[in-house]
This record gives sequence, C-alpha cells and structure tokens, in this order.
Amino acid sequence: MESYPVFIQETTPGDSEEISAYEQMQESIDSGRRAFAGMRADYHQHLEQIRSRHPTLIMYMPALMAAGLKDMLDAPVNLTMIGSGILSAFFGTIIFALLMRIKTNSSVMESRFLVKKAIQRFVVVAGFSMADALPGVGFFPLELASVFFMFVLDRLASTKFISQFIAAYEIAEKKMRRHSEMEGASLE
Repeated sequence: MESYPVFIQETTPGDSEEISAYEQMQESIDSGRRAFAGMRADYHQHLEQIRSRHPTLIMYMPALMAAGLKDMLDAPVNLTMIGSGILSAFFGTIIFALLMRIKTNSSVMESRFLVKKAIQRFVVVAGFSMADALPGVGFFPLELASVFFMFVLDRLASTKFISQFIAAYEIAEKKMRRHSEMEGASLE
C-alpha cells in the first residue's frame, strides 16, 4: 500500500474567520440569485394572469346584448315616458349586474376598488338610462353606448395597471442588479 503525504496547513485564527466570512458572503449571493430567479418566474406568471384579464369585447357581450335588446324594445315603448322609464330601470339593473360580473384588471387590484368600480358603473348606467328615458332621446342606442363606454374605461384602466406593474418590476430588477453589483456578483 502506498501512502500519500498529508499536508497540514497551519492556520491562524484570522484565516478561519476570513474563510467563514467568505462562505457567508457566497451563501448570501447564492440566496440572492435564487430569490431573483423566483421573483422573475413569479413576475412572468403574474403578468400572464394580468394580461389574460385584459378587457375584450367578448367579456362584455352579455351586457352588450342586453343593452341592444333594451334599445330595440325602447323604440315602440318610447312614446310614453312612464313605459320608457320602467324599461330603462329594468334593463339598467340587468346591465349593471352584468357589468359587475366582468373580471378585469381593475377589479383584481384590491377589494377597496370594488366599491369605486360599483359606483362608477352605477353612475354611468343610471346616467345613460335616465337620458334614455327622456322622450325623443330614447331612439338613440344610449344603453349600447353606456356599455361600450364602460368597456373603454376598463380597457384604459387595465392598460395603465399593466404598465404600472411592468414599471414596478423593472425598478425592482434594477435595484437587485445594483445591489448584486455592489456585492461583486452577477444575478445571471
């Protein structure tokens, strides 16, 4: 059997502390890399979820159909203000309920925005319904206009939310990169 010489390196107390500090720094860098990779994966998954909730006209189709039906029925009934008012109130309630069921990015943000969304939709639908109940104005498709108006508002709010989400991620990524460069490591 051959024996190999064993080299024992003499260490001083300062050397082991430096090695320990270096190992802790490497562990910290590795932990940062894992956290950054997880953040990047979560970002892409969440961004896809947000984009899937971007409003489309298909999401608004039930409300558009109810508004179209109301506008078609309103033509013969519009001769009397009472009949037009009852029809506008009935279909306005249905359209409001259908608009509240649409899941868009503006309704996903936080639950406190649910009240704001409900008030906004109520004001728009009620305003257009009241205008539609006036004699002579009911011949115009105002209910369709109200639903389309809500679609445009939701689309703008969703686009703004997506751009804010992307900007927040880019800021976080820059901070992580700056921090890793200060540590002397790369996040890639």
